[in-house]
Amino acid sequence: MSYEAPTLDEFVVRFPEFIEESSANINNAIAAASLVVDTGWTENSYKPAIMWLAAHILSQNMTASESLGSSSGAIESETIGRISVSYREGGTGTATLGETMYGIAFANLLRLNHAGPYLI
Repeated sequence: MSYEAPTLDEFVVRFPEFIEESSANINNAIAAASLVVDTGWTENSYKPAIMWLAAHILSQNMTASESLGSSSGAIESETIGRISVSYREGGTGTATLGETMYGIAFANLLRLNHAGPYLI
């Protein structure tokens, strides 16, 4: 394994829910995520972290475009079984990692790779 950004095909295989998204949008999200995830990450976390962050970016972009002209805020909670979504009122317009399941998965990898100082 090496430090190589994921390809469009790898991304779509991992996240088939984005199959209808344009190749340009997916490639732009991968490029943006690649600016955040660098070779300071472990090799086995590098590619998945880029994909999770790219999926978060795409999801936020889709949510923003869907909510144009509506009063709903950012997603506050999600449930997978029997699908349930709750929206926060009066969102600030800034995307945080906790707003999507993709961002949460990325944040978990981020903590594993950049946990911060240890006190002894």
